[in-house]
Amino acid sequence: KAFQSGTSQQYIYPKDIRQMLVPEVKQEAREEIDRLIVESYQAEEESKRLLDQAKHRVETLIEEAIAA
Repeated sequence: KAFQSGTSQQYIYPKDIRQMLVPEVKQEAREEIDRLIVESYQAEEESKRLLDQAKHRVETLIEEAIAA
């Protein structure tokens, strides 16, 4: 918190990041963090795919309703 800037959107400047202490964590914890990061990227891609699919379906239904 000591290096945070901004009022509504908190931001840490790159020059301040060098001063931050990073704890050493066990290998298991690092692997779990890595797994969760990969899962989050996969979930983001899946959500984008599903959103595109839903948009396409809504467009199709609108076009069918107009044609009927």
